Amino acid sequence: MNQRPGVLIVDQGASFGGSALVASVIVNRMPPDRYRVFLAAAVEAEVLRVTEVAQSRVVHLAKPYDYVGQARTRERLAVLPGSVRRLGGWADTGLRLLRNAGYTRRLMTLIREEGIALLHLNNGFENLEAHLAAGLTATPALVHAHGPCGNSYVTRRLARRAPACIAISKPVVESFRSVEASPGRIALLSNPLTVEPGNLSAAERSRSRARYGIPPDLVLVGIVGRIVAWKGQLEFLRAAALALRQVPGSGAVIIGDVTDANDAYGRLLRDEVRQLGLQDRVWFTGFIQDPDEAYGLLDVLVHSSIEPEPFGLVLTEAMAYGIPVVAAGSGGPLEIVTDGVDGFLRDPRDVAAVGVLLAQLLRDPGRRARVGSAGRATVLRRFDPDQYVRRIAEVYDAVLERNAGVLSTSGVDGGPFGERPPQ
Repeated sequence: MNQRPGVLIVDQGASFGGSALVASVIVNRMPPDRYRVFLAAAVEAEVLRVTEVAQSRVVHLAKPYDYVGQARTRERLAVLPGSVRRLGGWADTGLRLLRNAGYTRRLMTLIREEGIALLHLNNGFENLEAHLAAGLTATPALVHAHGPCGNSYVTRRLARRAPACIAISKPVVESFRSVEASPGRIALLSNPLTVEPGNLSAAERSRSRARYGIPPDLVLVGIVGRIVAWKGQLEFLRAAALALRQVPGSGAVIIGDVTDANDAYGRLLRDEVRQLGLQDRVWFTGFIQDPDEAYGLLDVLVHSSIEPEPFGLVLTEAMAYGIPVVAAGSGGPLEIVTDGVDGFLRDPRDVAAVGVLLAQLLRDPGRRARVGSAGRATVLRRFDPDQYVRRIAEVYDAVLERNAGVLSTSGVDGGPFGERPPQ
């Protein structure tokens, strides 16, 4: 029987994140006559918004020694002299592969049992165990980077061998180039919408707010994402405080949870709220699984990353709901938002400027509606998930043709490979 090729997307994230959400779009929407797509991830299928039909193709697979433990080891090694640090790094890599040998074996078993023709590695070059499984089973492995690639010796070796590299934004394209990935094998595919676009009713918004004890008539500005310093929740709080003091009947909400087992930054944020005297006007919701519930809380979304964001998935999600966005003016948001048209771009470190803009938006529902409507039109036009999945399938086609020795006509000016974000 002529069976459709199997693709296994491997996501090594230890917690909920954008890369796994993008993978879930591929699992949910890949046409059944093109590829059988499976997803191996450490996060449960229900959290990743995988449909009931597709859940049978999601495998819960976590590493005993994941990137959180690896990051802690790197922190300890960083204080050592150079030669000792390098030896310690190589030793840790060997220990990591040994501790995660069961993870590697499980991937190899999946490849064989499901007839996997292609591995789709969803976290750049970081998942060495998946690269090892690909090599041991002679399975081609494309690399999908949702952030900078790094610049290690191992990364460079893997980059030169990768049959395809998918970048989510122009800065990530440059990151691939810096590690000498073949330019003719780099595809720029901006992340797709990961929510169903729609306008939430007043009743739905009131129910969302009631769950967290938030008065239904408040105008709320909020930030969504993992609570970690580079996401800029502290800068957001300080800007929001300036706006809240100027606009009666307004409040702020922080949606997301502390990850990577480090709550110091979360405690810092709560202390900041107390010092600002805003305990009765700022809410911490923790992680919210349902996007309707999360975005139902917001009248304005602030993206406040103080390091360049590779993309900014929360921006396209909020815009799909018609919520006006204020985004960091660097990195991926520059490829999503047109300042003053379908959103706003500001330096999150310029707390005063962000605070002034937030106060203006909180006071002006007409302006919020106009910008929110323009933002929704932008993301529906440029980040269509079905178009995204078609391009992903074209990349799969090209990799398997090359692996089979078939000459591909794809190139940087056409086909699946090229640096053409959605227009």
